Amino acid sequence: VSGLKTEPPPFKVLVAEDSRPNQMALKRMVSKHGAVVTVVADGSEAVDLVVKQGARFNLALFDLNMPIMGGVEALRLIRQASIDMPIIAISACIDDAQLQSLTDEGFSMVTTKPLRVTTC
Repeated sequence: VSGLKTEPPPFKVLVAEDSRPNQMALKRMVSKHGAVVTVVADGSEAVDLVVKQGARFNLALFDLNMPIMGGVEALRLIRQASIDMPIIAISACIDDAQLQSLTDEGFSMVTTKPLRVTTC
């Protein structure tokens, strides 16, 4: 059928963040740019979605310090499953040594809270 316009697939973002206000702020900020956002409360839920259930995302934002499983451990498990998606680490405070360590760990980018639209 010619002449039909096909919409590009949605840009899907996974947010793993335990703070409800931060979840809402991140979802609002990212979805404002047209992305479809899925929010989970900790790294184990992110790993379950991506590794066990096979959900695919174009980008992930992981808080580093969450109950049950933090962002670093979730990143390791996702990478061990050979899943390659950009994952951005988010933390309230990061020094230069932590920045290098997180980059070495495999995070695509590291940023601090609060996020600003110019950060994204």
